[in-house]
Amino acid sequence: MKVRAWFSCALLAVSLSASLTAQAAEPTAMATEPLRELGLRPRFGLSDGIFTGVMLSGSVLAQVAIPPIRTGWRGGILFDEASRGVFRSETLSGRRGAARASDVGLVTMFLAPWALDAFWEAGVRREDWGLSAQVFLVGLEAYATGAAVLALTKNVASRERPYGRECAADPGYDRGCGREDRYRSFFSGHTSVAFTGAGLLCGDRRYLGLRPEGGALGCPIALGVAASIGALRMMADQHYASDVLVGAAVGWASGYLLPYYLHYRGRDAGVVTLFPQVGPAGEALLVARLQLP
Repeated sequence: MKVRAWFSCALLAVSLSASLTAQAAEPTAMATEPLRELGLRPRFGLSDGIFTGVMLSGSVLAQVAIPPIRTGWRGGILFDEASRGVFRSETLSGRRGAARASDVGLVTMFLAPWALDAFWEAGVRREDWGLSAQVFLVGLEAYATGAAVLALTKNVASRERPYGRECAADPGYDRGCGREDRYRSFFSGHTSVAFTGAGLLCGDRRYLGLRPEGGALGCPIALGVAASIGALRMMADQHYASDVLVGAAVGWASGYLLPYYLHYRGRDAGVVTLFPQVGPAGEALLVARLQLP
């Protein structure tokens, strides 16, 4: 049996060597378009489900059960006043237009990781609905974490929005002058959600090899859109620059750093790209190329 096993191994080695020699002697054309890209797979388990449930419950309780603390925090800090003078729209129509545009951007960035990566790229194009479900759950975990931090912080900080200082002289300056939401400035929820979505899109490309339309430009484009949403919130006089910057940091931590720490840390993040190729004898081959970070 041992002799037969060694003979089989030797025969296999000779066959592989001959095949490689023939391919080296007669190079073949490789397709320029990849057939498929394979990266890591997230591991969303029971502990992640419990954590996500706790975060979702915490965000709801923070908004419903915990009353806002009136801290009397008004006005800007550091460069807030200077940036408000630069970004704030002077007209009511301009501020309302910026607010509406930021709302559209918020919904777009919130849905983008699920629509582009989970549904379209992983599900429809790759037909890997298991991966699609994992990408969806990782996104839910990220959004739930950001929402919990946001809800608790807004109630505890209870910072007055920039437009609040104008309400006494002009009650029609903003629709929120007579609302409780006037004291929800810190930090920017729109910016936080937008950067969470951007972080998820960047992570999906970096670790999972998901590259739908836009390819490698998907991450910079997503970051640019998220930053634009933060600028629109300042144009609408809804937030100070410090609100926007903290929102961006929390969103990036929720959308990129949290999934990395929970699902990708310590694992090989290389991307395997599969290319169809025609062999020397006309046979169909599939060549794998490993791209390391």
